[in-house]
Amino acid sequence: MALPIWLGAMMAGGGGLAVLTDDEGKFVFDAVPPGEYRVVSSRTGFIAARRAGAANQVSVKAGGRVSNVSFPMLPQGVIAGRVLDEEGEPVQGAQIQVMNRRVQRGVSNWVGMRGNASNDLGEFRIAGIQPGKVLLQITPPGMRRGGVPVSGRPAENASQGYVTMYYPGVLDPSQAMPLDVRPGTELTNLDITLRKTDVFRITGRALDTNGEPMQRFIVTATRVDQTGAGPAGFSGGARNDGTFQIANLPAGEYRVMVRRLTGGPQNQAGGMATVSVNSGDVEGLVVQVSDGFTVTGKVEVEGQSTTVISPRSLRVNLLPAEAGMIMMGTRPAAPAEDGTFTMQGVTPGKYRIPAMTVGGAYLAEVQIGGQDYFGKEIDLTGGVPGPVRIVYRTDGATIQGSVELPETKAMTPPVAVIVPADAELRAALQPQQANVDDTGSFQFKNLRPGEYLLWVFDDADLNEMSDPDFLLMVQEKAVKVRVAAAQSATAKARLSAWPLDY
Repeated sequence: MALPIWLGAMMAGGGGLAVLTDDEGKFVFDAVPPGEYRVVSSRTGFIAARRAGAANQVSVKAGGRVSNVSFPMLPQGVIAGRVLDEEGEPVQGAQIQVMNRRVQRGVSNWVGMRGNASNDLGEFRIAGIQPGKVLLQITPPGMRRGGVPVSGRPAENASQGYVTMYYPGVLDPSQAMPLDVRPGTELTNLDITLRKTDVFRITGRALDTNGEPMQRFIVTATRVDQTGAGPAGFSGGARNDGTFQIANLPAGEYRVMVRRLTGGPQNQAGGMATVSVNSGDVEGLVVQVSDGFTVTGKVEVEGQSTTVISPRSLRVNLLPAEAGMIMMGTRPAAPAEDGTFTMQGVTPGKYRIPAMTVGGAYLAEVQIGGQDYFGKEIDLTGGVPGPVRIVYRTDGATIQGSVELPETKAMTPPVAVIVPADAELRAALQPQQANVDDTGSFQFKNLRPGEYLLWVFDDADLNEMSDPDFLLMVQEKAVKVRVAAAQSATAKARLSAWPLDY
């Protein structure tokens, strides 16, 4: 059966090519322009076999030929079942999410990756699931849109409603039962019965920067005492007189965030308040927004030689470093030709400036008020202490590695992975991977100078490589490599089996 293969260019102009394989799975791309490409395979009912990703990166040189590119595919996993209410009746429109564990900058989280809604019989079926352990999250219809208002009463007389649950029927994601999805597995007949619990509401007023009622705004409440999983936020009803209501909330601690909808993308004032919802409704909450503050600074590119990188091609990002703060993030700033930038409307909070490699340059320094903030959390709750200086450099280091391959060729080639040896830098420098060719050689380019831990696995999941506990488990199998700026280091690695089952 023909297998669709897409060749997508990773170049600035985008573009790509597409072909179908023959009955034996073979394919050929002709007349491919030189450049860096990502090759992706797809077929209905199957997923890519690699944990390291469904894509292979290949470099095409003028007049060259790239061969032996393989794409093993595995049969997809499927989860199916029914959602019922307390009377055993089907629930239509419940949102079911398959949540995969993800570790980002050292913080573990369960993230919804695939899902759909239950039909009129309460049935659901979710296909295309990657192998691994997953959580099943069930959100009642309409819950995150506020639900029916409830009155403020003591807890023993509180109104009750259906709330988000986790298989096999618990409210706390830490007590949920992970489902082990194997290639080709169909986990069916998973009946989940929703149950009611005490629910409350938060009512209040949103005030503008002058203390007057806001007219156009959005308001959300996000759980901050249940990290790692759960709905991204509960939307509330906002009125033109500045009042709002967020209903159908289970007990917990919430961060209430208000965001102005007028004034343009760089002038969306915001405000927040943290409240505990335990024994009754929270009424009369006042959230006053502020225009935020302005962050100014300069992006510098040092060490340019053959490649000229304009600061205008770079972007300055402030990523929220606290749970539930995504709505308060800022838009990336585009530096001027001289590298200066201005970021307006920054909401007080804690942020990070992510490390990225752009056009052959790596992020080398982040300084604020003369202090080093590379890879560190930046506390801007009281404003910015001074201009931000961001330095990119073009003298990236290279690691040339090799590994002895077994005589029997595996279905998929091994994967080389590196992480910074300094645990504090891992929040800024994410794991990187490199393909191992038929000779056992691999290469990492444009690295920030320093010391790295290097592995070669028969398969790898970069998400797990971000988990500090997992790194402790595999650390003894790593090879340490130190590399200086503009220099190349060599490393001899050992081939190791990936320690986790699918």
